Amino acid sequence: MHPGDVVLVKLGDPLKAGTVVVARQEDDGYVCKKVRRVRRDRLELESLKKGLPVLQLARHPDPVVGTVVLVWCEHAQPLMHARA
Repeated sequence: MHPGDVVLVKLGDPLKAGTVVVARQEDDGYVCKKVRRVRRDRLELESLKKGLPVLQLARHPDPVVGTVVLVWCEHAQPLMHARA
């Protein structure tokens, strides 16, 4: 993912390790991270870039907005063009 990419988010999915979510951080706004571990009192999220620290967020209030189901990136070339 790149800055400026557009993501489609599904609301209400249960949290599972390995899924990519959009989460709200109190001081830093919104982030896209992969769920590393779901605990009763906290959520561990890892960066999509290797080597960055794991983010730990309290479960309540729920910081997760939803699960990322699609990423639209202007950097990627389209797979197919429709012909008239």
